[in-house]
Amino acid sequence: MRESRGKEVLVPGLLLLALAVIGLVALLEMGPLQILTAPGAYPGNNGPLGTSILYQKLRENYTVIPVTSWSHIRQTLNPCNLSVVTIIVSPETSYTDEDLESINHLKGSCKKFGLLIADEGVESNRVLESIGSKVRISGAILQPHILVANLSTPWGWSGRVLLDKASRVNVLQPSGDVIPIGFVEILATPVAVAYYENVNGVEVVVVGDGSIFLNQVLDSNIGEYPLSFIRSTVAHLCGELGNCIVLMEASKYIGLDPIEVLRSGDKRVLGLLNMVDLVLSLIARLVHPSTWLPPLLNMVNHSIRSLVELNPYFKGLIVVVGAVIVMLVVPRERRVKDAMLEDVAEIDWYGFGEFRRHLVSHGAKLTKQDFITLYDMVNTILRSTTGSTLEDPQLPSVLETIGVSRGEAETFRGFMVKYYRRATGKTLWPPLVMWGRITRKAIMMCEKILEPLGASITRPSKLELIAERGLRSSGGS
Repeated sequence: MRESRGKEVLVPGLLLLALAVIGLVALLEMGPLQILTAPGAYPGNNGPLGTSILYQKLRENYTVIPVTSWSHIRQTLNPCNLSVVTIIVSPETSYTDEDLESINHLKGSCKKFGLLIADEGVESNRVLESIGSKVRISGAILQPHILVANLSTPWGWSGRVLLDKASRVNVLQPSGDVIPIGFVEILATPVAVAYYENVNGVEVVVVGDGSIFLNQVLDSNIGEYPLSFIRSTVAHLCGELGNCIVLMEASKYIGLDPIEVLRSGDKRVLGLLNMVDLVLSLIARLVHPSTWLPPLLNMVNHSIRSLVELNPYFKGLIVVVGAVIVMLVVPRERRVKDAMLEDVAEIDWYGFGEFRRHLVSHGAKLTKQDFITLYDMVNTILRSTTGSTLEDPQLPSVLETIGVSRGEAETFRGFMVKYYRRATGKTLWPPLVMWGRITRKAIMMCEKILEPLGASITRPSKLELIAERGLRSSGGS
């Protein structure tokens, strides 16, 4: 007779249902996932007025972080032992006291802090004021709109860029730390539209126009000069190319409701948005429970109320159905006492016996795949004993500390990486390789390098012998 086995349930189904309901309520409280659909100078906007091209170009040389929350980036960069350059392009909403406090915290804690502002409006002035800058953007658009600005910077970049909707940039109190670096001519009169300032060691560059940072400019045939100016400025503010983070303002732009945008049918607004972003934002809104669950619950509630009003016995039916469901679910689950898990014995296998026997037996028949296996094997040994790998440029320095000469270590690393790249198809040089000879040479080099580490390719280590002896004795018992 077949014995039926009860199903052990670690978590009761009713508890899972309760957790699911709690999670659903939390989602409803949080509201739908917001994929920002912003027509302005937002780094995620691929439209003509966005700054996504600038974001991509800067990523070629720097780590670039779009800042959607200044308090969050303050926590992320804590401690901040590197150079930081903050770029603010035409913000649309005001900076809060908390934002300014976070920016000033970065200014005071980072190894080096630079600020690049390109804005024809006045929202950026609060940032300038908070860091002690004497520069302010007037916010009054100069006429005519399209003007040619002559730029000349203290770090050697000079050229001419085309401005659109440029604003005059003023200085509250002239001093030697504030230098005008950009002018336009209006009625034969030079008007300053860009300044460089050193505020107690913090370098600030202010341009009274955000248009030269936008996609429509950088993607045009005149985008070469603005991009050159931006790269030169960021490089100067960074100071160190390899240890610098660029923060791009992404929190001060007005997002649009995708449903309202499509419902309005405003071609002017649609022309400023990237359709992929718009569709993604729309999908995120539609699939979120806060969009469809409240109407569904209202519909169910209305239907139940209608049925109850029409038939007074319906309440009793609901109670009976609920009781039946509980009776069916609860008996299927039984409690299990907590018990300690059994210890699991684990053996570390330190050797590569099979591959070693293969090396010894094959001799001249060693192939490209044997070299790759050898490379992986040596990489594993180096990683476990030194913490470095063959790909790590610091490996020669690490090996030098254990008695290997630096020149020998550099030659070894260069040889292994060179032929590994050739074996894996990452390079076609050298064109002709005799893999048997190369692998044998690599084995001898590896033996010499691994000897100070107590490891070997051609002979078993003491740990391997102990492990093998233990395995043989346990297997025979």
